[in-house]
Amino acid sequence: MAKLPLQRTRGLRDHDELSDENLVRDTRGIVNRTIDFLGTPQNMTVALASLAVGAFVFYGVGILLLIVALLLTWYAMTRREEGALKLPIQSQMMDPVEGGSGKPKKAAGIFFIGNDRTSGKEVWLTNSDARTHFIVLGTTGAGKALPLDALVHTPAGWRRMAEIEVGTWVSTPDGRSARVDGVFPQGELDIYEIEFADGRTAEACPEHLWEVHHKHWAGKYKPGVSRAGATKPRLLRTREISELLERNGGKFSIRLPSPVEKPVAVQPLDPYLLGALLGDGDLTGKSFRFSSADAALVASVGEALSAVGCELHRYDSSAPIDYHVRLAPEEAHPGANPGWLRSALRALGLEGADCFAKFIPETYKEASVGQRWALVQGLMDTDGTCDARKVSLSFSTSSRRLAMDFQEVVRSLGGMATLTGKQPFYVAKGGIRREGRTNYVVLIRHPEPDRFFSLPRKVALASRPYQYARNLKLGITAIRFKRRAQAACIRIDHPDHLFITNDYVVTHNTETLLGFAANALSWGSGFLFVDGKGDVSLYAKAYALTRRMGREDDLLVMNFMTGGTDVSGGAGGISRSNTLNPFTSGSSDQLTQMCVSLMDDAGGDGAVWKGRAVAMLGGIMRALVWKRDQGELDLNIGIIRDYLSLDKIIELAAEEALPPNIRNSIVKYLAQIPGFDKSKGTKQAQQTMEQHGYLQMQFSKVLATAADVYGFIFMTPFGEIDMADVVLNRRILIVMLPSLEKSPLETENLGKIVVANLKGMMGQALGDSLTGTWNDVVEKRSTSAPSPFVTIMDEVGYYMVEGMDMMAAQARSLGFCLVFAGQDVNAMKKKNEKVADAVISNCNTTIAMKVEDPQATADLIIKKGGKGLRAFSAGYDANVGEIGMRYSDRNSAEIKEVDKINFLDLKGQDEGEMHIVWKTRLVRARGFYVNPPSALDLNRLVLAPNQFLKVSRPNPEDVSLKQRLPAIAETLSRADHVDRMRRAAEELTSSLEERARKGDELAVCAMAITAVRTSKNPRDRTEAAAASVAAMLRSHKAQAAEISGDIRALDSLRALDAPQAGL
Repeated sequence: MAKLPLQRTRGLRDHDELSDENLVRDTRGIVNRTIDFLGTPQNMTVALASLAVGAFVFYGVGILLLIVALLLTWYAMTRREEGALKLPIQSQMMDPVEGGSGKPKKAAGIFFIGNDRTSGKEVWLTNSDARTHFIVLGTTGAGKALPLDALVHTPAGWRRMAEIEVGTWVSTPDGRSARVDGVFPQGELDIYEIEFADGRTAEACPEHLWEVHHKHWAGKYKPGVSRAGATKPRLLRTREISELLERNGGKFSIRLPSPVEKPVAVQPLDPYLLGALLGDGDLTGKSFRFSSADAALVASVGEALSAVGCELHRYDSSAPIDYHVRLAPEEAHPGANPGWLRSALRALGLEGADCFAKFIPETYKEASVGQRWALVQGLMDTDGTCDARKVSLSFSTSSRRLAMDFQEVVRSLGGMATLTGKQPFYVAKGGIRREGRTNYVVLIRHPEPDRFFSLPRKVALASRPYQYARNLKLGITAIRFKRRAQAACIRIDHPDHLFITNDYVVTHNTETLLGFAANALSWGSGFLFVDGKGDVSLYAKAYALTRRMGREDDLLVMNFMTGGTDVSGGAGGISRSNTLNPFTSGSSDQLTQMCVSLMDDAGGDGAVWKGRAVAMLGGIMRALVWKRDQGELDLNIGIIRDYLSLDKIIELAAEEALPPNIRNSIVKYLAQIPGFDKSKGTKQAQQTMEQHGYLQMQFSKVLATAADVYGFIFMTPFGEIDMADVVLNRRILIVMLPSLEKSPLETENLGKIVVANLKGMMGQALGDSLTGTWNDVVEKRSTSAPSPFVTIMDEVGYYMVEGMDMMAAQARSLGFCLVFAGQDVNAMKKKNEKVADAVISNCNTTIAMKVEDPQATADLIIKKGGKGLRAFSAGYDANVGEIGMRYSDRNSAEIKEVDKINFLDLKGQDEGEMHIVWKTRLVRARGFYVNPPSALDLNRLVLAPNQFLKVSRPNPEDVSLKQRLPAIAETLSRADHVDRMRRAAEELTSSLEERARKGDELAVCAMAITAVRTSKNPRDRTEAAAASVAAMLRSHKAQAAEISGDIRALDSLRALDAPQAGL
């Protein structure tokens, strides 16, 4: 057969492409190259070490080499240090980059981003730099790829990676399952095979993350102190583990999964019975047999058989350990089906299977944890052993398939299972030594060895102290290149981001941006994290991070996720979120604008109706805010919705206590409604009701969503979340928007609520008082804090709304650090292109992660990186020789302007790698990854939103008095004030008699009290007070007589009116 020609390749192939070494020319001199080389700390260390070794080996030049080493040391200690961007404040060095005037200033870097990939230098920015905002572009789900044909375990069984999609549930190592909320194709990658200690394997790309353990990571050994369970895992890439294995052969391991939960399976036979029959049962012939010398085991199997109408019977002709399975007597099991057991085994494919062909049916391998344990106990009770000295378990069988199936089941229950083969020999007739059938042994390690048996004698052996009960790990033995294949990675909704792949191997998945939040906590500041994709693991990680920092009491969450359930205005008894009442504070105009921002855009006649509705809401809001400030009501979304009805508006217009300007605006609105008649009160004509209804409908959708769907957040008189408190007191707030659960428009509206509240807080941060000292008016504002308040808006494209551009433009001077993160530029511009462009323009620091968009996103980053000059070879000349043609360099260079950033560099970035563009500087860095769960015992970590007691708002006068009490107490305790009060009292006492004669009531009372208290029979204070009142009345007899006359005249008038009232 003729060989088909290969398809012609017109593109650039790998061996056709010229490398930079052949084209790029380094025009620096030898001195500059050496200085640049020694500028890296690692290179300087290598140079000094080499000189020291040379001085020791070469005696003749040893002194000269030591002198050179000393000169290099002096140079390294005295040279001007310059950071990748800025120097950290804790270095206490002079930063040449910080000085804008050309003179170095003291280092002030507080914001740590990561490390330069080439030099290893730390990348820092200052408080002022952070306030100029960040834009983070690219997928944070880069790397972590598995080949598309890799198996991932799900509650429904194994599925290929290519079949995993958003919404799929995958198994996690804690025995549960988690939802996949992101799938990221990675193209064709190198695939490596990872081999583990018990023979299982897994495939992954070089950048895949693993949670790795090592015995030396458990701390220094101390005699008599166990380090079991003290080890702290680290996140390492496949290639990093491979390098460590090649370098020092260390024993690295990963944790084993907990028993993987699966649905309860419908099984034709009891799993324990099937395990026992697979172990010591004979399933061939016309009748089944079971062989065992253990009476307890025979009794257990007989009891299991009785459930299907069968029993074990030993005939006289049978061997002492052989029992036949036969139908039980009719009176013992009426209605028993004699063919039930055989039919069940036939359906499972086990009827007639000899000892070499037995296997575990798929439905038993994919059964629940309890069913799998029962199956294992049946197999181990029959063919399992336990070494009492080491509590070492093993299982033996003649069937390789059964051994492999048993191995898989043990691994699914969180154990290690190593398969080995033993070759037996026997002596045949004539003394000939012959090879027997291979016997397969599965060696088992598990944290709970006693669970493998149900027979009391075997349970007792396996219940002895076991050294691996707490720290059993799966060792990594080898990593080798296997192939190139299409790959993808997934992101799961789980705090650990760990899932189970081939052979029940635990593998890792993670994300970034929490490093920004960790920076804020390290300053003692706070942060606001808005997650546009609603990943619940973000709250779990934030909780772990704050717990690690001792700040968990400051953590708040605004969770709009309902999990696809109808909460009907309440959380259904579940603590889903902290509450927010945005109407607790703020001016009427501010609150009106917040409500208006949630309305849909309108054009034509709709714009007219929208304008009238806004005017109506403005008048109502002014009245409600006035009543709120007077303490008459606690304003919330429900009260606003109630007061939009015409009846309530008419009641407001009739309240005379309202200020005239507020009341007039409501009266004027009512007068403008066609057909409104003031005399009819709430009984208005149908036309009037309809006209008002059109305006009320403009807010129906907005208010209904907030009050009904998210009532568990907004329907509260006193919200637990107060934006002013969050920012000024540096709290931590997590906002979770349901972008996958709700429509894009609703997600956008929820984002508007968050943005409106944040804008309102920024307005308050500006301050409004112009009176006071410089310290009071300027320095004491939150904007003068030594660190900014970090606001992270992840997946911002889902809620890029009006107002964000104003925030980005003004927030710098207000002490905010805004971080806008998105997958690509097009996604950010989808909602509002003008706002997105303004946001991008106001961000001084651009961070580019892995980028797949070669158009708008790559174009923006490449342009921000700028261009630079580079020297290239001027070309090659062809030289014809005796055996062919060769090319030689012309030894000349030409200067070309090139982009500093290449799209392939952006596309090829691994997990955590980034390009940072700050002003005119470009840094290729590896980002700071926090990994909060690694610092805590996750098995003991309980997650729940912080809950608060509701306390009514205090009276402003009481608060003012309480604030003044310290000053009053201080005044009263001063000696000069006490002397002044004493002199005043003496002056008043000396003039009491004269003032009493003039009719001064206070003087009369004081004289009477003094007379009673100083008499020979002093009375108590009550009698003295009564005497003072009597004295005052005697001094005013005329006034008393006049008052009595008025009272009698009033009584006479009432008597005359009584008959007329009766008529």
